[in-house]
Amino acid sequence: MGSESHTAFFSYSREDGAFAKKLASDLKASGAQIWMDQLDIEPGTHWDDAVSHALENSLRVLVILSPASATSENVSDEVGFALSKQKHIIPVLYRDCDVPFRLARLQYIDFRTDYAGGVQELTRLLALQPPALVAVAPEPPRPAAEVAPSAQHPPAPVSSVPSAGSGAKKAVLMGILVLLAAAIMAYFAFRPSGLDVAILAPSGFSAPRFTIDGKNYPIEGQTIHVKLSRGDHQFQFPKTGCGGTFNVAPGKTTFVPTARGPNDCSLQPTATE
Repeated sequence: MGSESHTAFFSYSREDGAFAKKLASDLKASGAQIWMDQLDIEPGTHWDDAVSHALENSLRVLVILSPASATSENVSDEVGFALSKQKHIIPVLYRDCDVPFRLARLQYIDFRTDYAGGVQELTRLLALQPPALVAVAPEPPRPAAEVAPSAQHPPAPVSSVPSAGSGAKKAVLMGILVLLAAAIMAYFAFRPSGLDVAILAPSGFSAPRFTIDGKNYPIEGQTIHVKLSRGDHQFQFPKTGCGGTFNVAPGKTTFVPTARGPNDCSLQPTATE
């Protein structure tokens, strides 16, 4: 694979395209080898073929984690392929989200509060040789007395018939893959279903420490998208000490903050639902 083996493939949701493009550009400027569709597909190139080739030939895969990517089929497919090929996956936490089951045990690089620090750490990590490419020390040369006799005989042909041990290893590997696939399917089949909830931000509204059920979600003039179960959920604006409960149900999934006084606030469902 040559230099391509050191390249990191960018896997991200289209909704996070602006962040992903900025991060890829900054990493390239730092000397890291990055492949991103927005930056590296030449005009006239078939998009699907270019993405497939880049993913196949990159030993590293950077996964931008956000609520959008956590539910993206394309990102899920790319992660599944990378895992099946034992590629080095590096999660990049862009926004708070429910991390996919297959990535939950991997250490991530946090970009939520310190972009510059995240770029520095990621650049350092990408400068290292990928785990699959760690060099093996060559065998020390043998004395000429040991080498000479073997040169008198041509190398014996290698049998094309796999050994019994090789077949057993393949059977065990296939069994593990089947069990892993069954566990993933069971997880998605039985995990609690949730509803896509949107918290709108009125014009000029800013609440950098808004929380839902204890998790932080900054509202800086943009809509929050989260997945919540049906029923009551707690919210709070810690800066003002104001908070309460709002109810999520089918047909009631879009809310807007309202305030009737200095210490009075609520999340009201929009009238359009």
